Amino acid sequence: MAVHYNQKATLVTNSMIDSVTTNAITTTANGDVGGSYQFRGTINASGCGSGTASFVSIRIKDTIPWTKMTCYFEMDGVASCWNFNESLGNMEGYNEALGDRIFRDTNAFSSNANFQKKLNACDNNNTNFFHSAFATGGAASVKSFWVTTRRTINGSLSGPYHKRECNDTARYILISNIFIF
Repeated sequence: MAVHYNQKATLVTNSMIDSVTTNAITTTANGDVGGSYQFRGTINASGCGSGTASFVSIRIKDTIPWTKMTCYFEMDGVASCWNFNESLGNMEGYNEALGDRIFRDTNAFSSNANFQKKLNACDNNNTNFFHSAFATGGAASVKSFWVTTRRTINGSLSGPYHKRECNDTARYILISNIFIF
């Protein structure tokens, strides 16, 4: 166990994963790497408003009680519409006043003073770190961040989630280092 936010945290392993659901993503890694669970996939859909979004939803078993999760996201490419952990992730909306945090980001939120720390967008605004017009280091630059969010307590399984539309294809998403507490 690790200590996170002054609470004991459990590193999620493959044995703790209930299910992984994808749409328009080719799974390239799904299991334990270096002692913890990791998902990696290639984005296949590029539609904008066509209803063909690329997404991955990971559900963690309720073998221990948990209300918060920290995980690492890494990706390349660009997208106008994107979502991390909200909606189908069964995690609460991002709210720093309630303890949510985005930290240790690269080519993401802190790389431009206009970018807002948020977990979803579908716009061409200058607050959207993932939009092609505002890509740092070019369209193929690697972006990454850690995030701590709260679980929606409704009896349903929760876990990391990522969705993107209005994007380029043949790009990747990596979700790793998942801690629950």
